[in-house]
Amino acid sequence: VLFRSLFRTADRFFPVCEHLKREIVNLGCPEEKIRVLYGGVDLTRFRFMPRTLEEGKKVRFLAIGRFVEKKGFEDLIRAFAVVAERRGGVKLILIGQGPCESKYRRLIDKYALGGKVKIIPWVDYKKIHKKYESSHIFVAPSVTDAAGNQEGIPNTLKEAMATGMPVISTYHAGIPELIDSPSSGLLVPERDVGKLAEAMQWLADHPESWGEMGFNARRKIERDFNLEKQLRKQKDFYDEVIRGG
Repeated sequence: VLFRSLFRTADRFFPVCEHLKREIVNLGCPEEKIRVLYGGVDLTRFRFMPRTLEEGKKVRFLAIGRFVEKKGFEDLIRAFAVVAERRGGVKLILIGQGPCESKYRRLIDKYALGGKVKIIPWVDYKKIHKKYESSHIFVAPSVTDAAGNQEGIPNTLKEAMATGMPVISTYHAGIPELIDSPSSGLLVPERDVGKLAEAMQWLADHPESWGEMGFNARRKIERDFNLEKQLRKQKDFYDEVIRGG
């Protein structure tokens, strides 16, 4: 009843991806009232920096987000354990905090990853670009949680792509609208630790692929997720409502 009243009285709805648009339509929202408005990235804050691997250096994986189930970090730790056992020379940085932290720490202990996985509880947003720039591969293995909660499109994934970092994520919610796999990143099924480990190992083993993938990722952000463009689009949508269109 609440949704029907809302859909009837509101002029416009602005979901952040086509996936959420379909969900809203399925709930009964008239499609003509919906305008998809992607969240944009400030490209002046995240400079393009092609990734390379210096000889003798470790491959540094990075993940950023709340320590909650839908971020999929439990799968990430398990997959990283597989990669670390198979090839060595890898490191994982997890930035965030939340209710799942103790579970993650137990997994790190279980797989004896203490020297290879580092948890950083918080980084000032003004300095987060430095964490992107000091890493090689970004991983965002999002999943639908037990309560049915989903992502839209994680902002951290867009920011990582804006810096030219190769990314790995999942076929989840709006993420396939962002990543054209395999040209601008790699996508694997949700909760498939084996496939996630394969993707991580492949990228770690093929640093020669990082440059082109990162370039394509940056172009995707410039084209479809540029903050300046999205703000202009938002203004156009608001003007449309004001004009009664």
